[in-house]
Amino acid sequence: MKINKFLGVRNTSPDRSLPDNSLSAALNVDIDDEGIITQRNGYALSKAVSNLTAAYTTQDQVTYVVSGGVLSRVDDSLNLVPIVASTATAFADFSKNLFTNDGLRIQADTASNLFIPNASGTGPELYSAPGNWVEGTYSAVICYRNTVTGLEGASSASNSITIAANSRVVVNPPPVFAGFTAIVYMTAANGAVYYDTEGTQISPDQLVADSFPVGAPVLAFYDSALYAALPQANGTSLLVWSLPFKFHIFDLTTNYAVVPGEIRAMKPVDGGLLIATDHALFAYDGANLIQLANYGVPKGRSLVQTPDKKVKIFSNRGACEALPFINLTETKALFAPGKQVSSALVDQNGIQKMVVLSDGSGTAFNIRT
Repeated sequence: MKINKFLGVRNTSPDRSLPDNSLSAALNVDIDDEGIITQRNGYALSKAVSNLTAAYTTQDQVTYVVSGGVLSRVDDSLNLVPIVASTATAFADFSKNLFTNDGLRIQADTASNLFIPNASGTGPELYSAPGNWVEGTYSAVICYRNTVTGLEGASSASNSITIAANSRVVVNPPPVFAGFTAIVYMTAANGAVYYDTEGTQISPDQLVADSFPVGAPVLAFYDSALYAALPQANGTSLLVWSLPFKFHIFDLTTNYAVVPGEIRAMKPVDGGLLIATDHALFAYDGANLIQLANYGVPKGRSLVQTPDKKVKIFSNRGACEALPFINLTETKALFAPGKQVSSALVDQNGIQKMVVLSDGSGTAFNIRT
């Protein structure tokens, strides 16, 4: 038999049924689009990092690591440039901004805190004292302002008090949080608009909203907002998102969608947000949740984004691509999905490869059986 080119791995059928020029296994070789097979080059250790707990590379090809409780940028010489203390385990990026699930935003090696305490509950404690205010009903809320960035977070619930003539409203000092200043916004008598002591009106976006959801296991940036996945006790996930370009303010009463299953990964794609759960793949366009496949992904980093905004997926049924969604391997090659994976795009010798590290556990799904 003359071999003109290799078809690649074909292991969905018994060896006796393999097409000509196909391989049942390939070890340490690359096969390009023309079917040319070459020995894969090895790698030498370039940098060893101790106490590494997380790593992430942005679309701008900037790599960050969390090592020993410190978030650092990896420079061109593979040196770590420390930025800030961090416990981050999930990341998202957009236009030279890195977001972490412990509430950090990194810009030009400068960290700012997106988490601002939310003075929730019944609102500020109000009582009447002698004075000369206009009689009527006054309402007040509390917001906290970051003393470094100036960002103000979501307000507390509103509290009201009605005072008689020859009275004024006194606000009990709100709780103190290091690094934040408490701001009281109050209406005029029988009013509906909240102002601080200098006469500045509160932003309507702040009223009875929510803080950045620290600890969310999955983050993504999509359509000018920061998205987070919050696992629920019933096995579903709550997909929540910030206000547009106000990444520190969420509204869990309106800005949410319920997603069946445990969200394990998310990436923006042209036309929507790709959502990978433990048992299905979805696209969310801001209004509709569209199921792409009835199988999901292992835990870990199963999604990688290409420069043309496509997303490669290592799913429980092999490698896929979105959008449009297509399974690239299920009719050709079988892969054990593993319980935990980490994937990346690697360019070598003119070939772009999706490299997946896995524990190799589980049973490969065979569409032909």
